[in-house]
Amino acid sequence: MCLNTIVRKEKVLDSERLRILPMGSRVNVVEKSGRRVRIDQPIVGWCSLNSSNGDTILKPLDPNSKQNVAPTPRSGQAAVTNLQSRVNETQAKIEKGGLDKAKLDELNAEKANLEARLAEVEAKNRQQQKVLEDWESAAKSNASTTADGLFSTDVQKIQFRNGDCLLLSKSAHLEGIVLVRCVSKDSSGKEIIGCDYKGQLPENFAGASDGTLDGKQLWKIPTGFSGVWLERKDFKGLLPTLPLLNRLEKIEQENTDLTYYKDTAEAFIQVIKDMGKKYKNAPYIDLGDGEQIEGKKYAADFMNKFTKIQIAD
Repeated sequence: MCLNTIVRKEKVLDSERLRILPMGSRVNVVEKSGRRVRIDQPIVGWCSLNSSNGDTILKPLDPNSKQNVAPTPRSGQAAVTNLQSRVNETQAKIEKGGLDKAKLDELNAEKANLEARLAEVEAKNRQQQKVLEDWESAAKSNASTTADGLFSTDVQKIQFRNGDCLLLSKSAHLEGIVLVRCVSKDSSGKEIIGCDYKGQLPENFAGASDGTLDGKQLWKIPTGFSGVWLERKDFKGLLPTLPLLNRLEKIEQENTDLTYYKDTAEAFIQVIKDMGKKYKNAPYIDLGDGEQIEGKKYAADFMNKFTKIQIAD
């Protein structure tokens, strides 16, 4: 994907819109009809090879490439693709030659910086993929969930992991969920679980914590959260993390869509403003058939009629 683009259910441009794929995503084309193509990965639907004004939307991958189609168009994968493209472009400039030493040093430094950023993003992607695989495995290992969507695993017996999401019971005297950060023991040897709680704690809450125990920093509390020490009896159940991840991914896609809409709208608005200024500066606008209108009035009418934008396929 060379541009953010719409995937539609059918070949026709007025069919149902399924989603917007971000620039850098990979798709698998299985059918071509004019400038429209049908894809089956990462979603089944139709998109365009080129836009109506000739901009390239889809570009073939290198036929010698061993890379597979990305299973899900995450922004992380798009970042990898974008950075790799910039590394390749910089390398091509270096290999082209004809550069003075200062320019060559500048390009080599730029390439090194891009490669470092690329390695960092790839490492984060691998880490996220490992977490996803672990969560998928954990989800499959649980035979069923309760009626309220919690894993049926007995919270009194499970081994907590950093990042587990737990629903609070009434005994906690708090509402909502917490994130497990550490498991330790108090001075009497009783197990206590350090958690991040979103929001303010009740006044004089007994389990409030700054993330330390006996002077040792066990975890750092992020901005906007409160630290708490709780016991197993304070938890109602373990939230199914995989559905939460799927929800986060849906939100990520919605953010991609909104960014696309925002960028398109801002560009369109700027064009409208520029055209409006030209109309305003013209003494008269010739509408044809001898009809004329004062430039200022035409500019005002023109701006007033601008009420919405449309994203073209």
